[in-house]
Amino acid sequence: MNDRGDSMEHDAKAPFNRAMGPLRKTLTVGGAAAALAAAGWLAYAMLGRNAFGRTRSDDSPSVLDAFVPRYDVSSNQETIVDAAPSAVFAAMRRFSFFQSPLISGLMHARAAILGAKNGQELALEGFVNEMKAFGWAVLDEVPGRRIVLGCATRPWEADVTFRPLDAASWQSFDEPNYVKIAVSIEALPHGTGTLLRTLTRAAATDEAARRRFRRYWAVFSPGIWLVRWEGLRLVRKHAEERP
Repeated sequence: MNDRGDSMEHDAKAPFNRAMGPLRKTLTVGGAAAALAAAGWLAYAMLGRNAFGRTRSDDSPSVLDAFVPRYDVSSNQETIVDAAPSAVFAAMRRFSFFQSPLISGLMHARAAILGAKNGQELALEGFVNEMKAFGWAVLDEVPGRRIVLGCATRPWEADVTFRPLDAASWQSFDEPNYVKIAVSIEALPHGTGTLLRTLTRAAATDEAARRRFRRYWAVFSPGIWLVRWEGLRLVRKHAEERP
């Protein structure tokens, strides 16, 4: 009787066990992926923290040398695009942050971690218009080839704001407790295609800002790198798909 009861109980549980098997496997794989992602984030954050404030003398010449010759943070990404520079630059100008679930997710995650009250989603056409609406200004531009954008900000604040600094006010701005950030985006001929390159440099205006910025950078630099990487990926995708 006991053997029959055990057998019936086993038969009743069999469909449940079959259904739970893939779920257990998914949870195991998902947990491992989450742990790996967390480890990668921590490793990159430590690299960013250790590199903070180290101005390298072997950097190749850049258009940003005129705006941020000495910096606390320097970050560059690049990719090769199978399209003409003019097409790549046009795709960059059409690009929107909110085309990407990854970028939107990272921005919402930052807001949640810091307790931001105001969202930053904008219904605008194109990357440059979005940046200007956020509070950035154009420092330099060569149509169809490059653009340089700049601002002053306190990135550690939850509801971060950006003060536009144009070329005329950039050098003279030295208000305490700020970070000046300049970003260049270039589409350069590369064989039959284009080298799409972005470079970001940031410099604090005083030691108090530098300490706050370093703590912020140690936590959020991996997310900032992911936003740049995803932006280049999307621009490359759109430029190569468009006739």
